[in-house]
Amino acid sequence: MDNIKIKHLEFIQNNITRMNTNSFVIKGWCLTLISGIIALSLDKENALILLSGVPVILIFWFLDTYYLWLEKIYRRLYNVQLDKDTTDFRLDIEILKTQISFLNVFSSITILSLYLIQLSLLVGTFVIINSI
Repeated sequence: MDNIKIKHLEFIQNNITRMNTNSFVIKGWCLTLISGIIALSLDKENALILLSGVPVILIFWFLDTYYLWLEKIYRRLYNVQLDKDTTDFRLDIEILKTQISFLNVFSSITILSLYLIQLSLLVGTFVIINSI
């Protein structure tokens, strides 16, 4: 493998790393905000604050899915470029976007479990606070 191809693959790998880092940061921010929302609503008077956490979770769920979807696309591009004999320096991912389903990433077990647990925690806390 020549140096130009190695550098090109490193460039694609940097994109993959960036998408992975963004996904990790999004998960951290979502957990932090949901924890704060729960802490603010621990009495019956402020229980409705918990409902503000639902759109927060949905927005972060979508963003996390978006970055993981892009990461999968760039991983596929990396593998395609690795297997080629010639180096194509374009980072054209339009064709690859059709090969990887956004909905499959959105509903993958790792993403689904993380955000459904947070939604369940919000709803469960809301029910417990209102039943006291």
